[in-house]
Order: sequence, then C-alpha cells, then structure tokens
Amino acid sequence: MPKHRHFRLLSWIHSSLYDESSITISDLQCADAHLAISSGIISQMQQNKITGKKYLIFNPVSESKTDDVSSMSVVNDHIKIVKFVYICRVMWEGQKNLAELFSALDKVSGNWQLEIFGTGDAAEIDHVKNFVSNHQLEKHVIIRGWVAKPFDNLECDYLVLTSKYEGLPMVLIEAQQHGIACISANCPTGPDDIITLESGYLYEPGDIDQLSGILQRCIDAPTVSFDPRKIRALSSRFAEGNYFENVERSLNMINTSNRKG
Repeated sequence: MPKHRHFRLLSWIHSSLYDESSITISDLQCADAHLAISSGIISQMQQNKITGKKYLIFNPVSESKTDDVSSMSVVNDHIKIVKFVYICRVMWEGQKNLAELFSALDKVSGNWQLEIFGTGDAAEIDHVKNFVSNHQLEKHVIIRGWVAKPFDNLECDYLVLTSKYEGLPMVLIEAQQHGIACISANCPTGPDDIITLESGYLYEPGDIDQLSGILQRCIDAPTVSFDPRKIRALSSRFAEGNYFENVERSLNMINTSNRKG
C-alpha cells in the first residue's frame, strides 16, 4: 500500500473576488493557503472570513535592460501639449471602462492629447470613435490600435487606467518601469499597491468629477511634477528577482507548515 502523503491545497487568484465570474468564494474555503497577487485580494478574503494563511507575492515584470530612463520613454519636458496614454484592451463600459475616461476628458479644457494603444471588439472601438466624433475631440484623440511594444519610444506625460476592477494591473507597473506617472481608478484590486504620492494619482471609481479635476490639474501644469527616476525605483519591488524570492519564501513557509501538520 502506498504511504499516505500529506499535502496542501493552494489558491492563486488573479482578479477581484467580487468581479470575476469564474471565482466562487465558497470554494476558496477548501484551500489550506492562498497566494495573492495584490493586497486587495487578501483584504477581500479577510472580509469573507476565508481561512488559511495568505501570502502576498505580486506579479513579476521583466527588468529593464537600461538604467537610462530617458532612453526608455520621452516624457514631455514642458510644453505645448500634455500627453495622456491608454494602453489596454478597448472596452467602453466593461472592465476597462473607457466611457469613464472620455466622460472626464469631455469636461476638461486646454492643450491635451490622448493616444489609445490596444484593440477590442469592433462595437467597442465604434463606441470610442462615435464619442470622439460627437464631442468634437478629433484633434485630441489618436487611436493607434494594437502595437507589439507600445512603450518603445513612447512620448507621454501620464498613463491613464479607468478599470472597474483588476487583479494587479501590470500596465501600471510597466509604465512606472519606464518612469511614467500614472492616473488610475482606485478599483479592486491592485492600483493602490502600485501608485504612491511619488508616482501618480488615484481617484475613486465612478467619480468623474474627481478624475476630470486630476486631468485638468495635469493640463494646467504641463511640467511633469514627478521624478521619472523615483518612479522607476518604485517599480523595482515587482522585478522578477524579487518576485521569485517572494514565491520561494512563501512556498517554503507552506511546506514547513505542512511538515508540522
């Protein structure tokens, strides 16, 4: 007869518990321990009284091959126009929630430009195009479509994300890695793990007035007030080396607990 083996069942959730249909909260009670990619996921587990030790490991981003921020992204030094960029799947009212961004931009004035990198269903892209046309924003909005490496030679001041929910939005980390300040909805879950007072702005999801106020502040003060090198330094905790250390340390702790059990 084979010797009985003790093992641990782990969960490894990559999205908000409340917004992803594939997640059944009651099933998580079957796990002995949980790997979490953001602190928000851990908070949601605690709110639901999900048992088992929880380990925050984040997600990794490939380390940059250069320390020269200026060679990775060209941040406007002052100028005539403030450039925002959106790099994500094009979704008007779904998870990515571009409707919120455009509703806020429709309230601002001054010299600004938004570049959209990404693709989506034809109907979603049509929503964007129709809004731009109906609100006379053609001179402000450029739709680039899918680009393999959008951060290469990117010229912008701020990356904007208006998601209704996330797990850990990697695009914010990639932007930080390139020294780019971010404006993001403080949605469940992830943005508040990434964005600090030194790297950008968080606004409450659904608060279009707050978002438009942030955007207007950026437009009115076109000199970027964030230090690209400090922003890039903040991204280092998501580097691959740190990530694998987190995973290994967590698994070792779980393994030790298994032996004690």
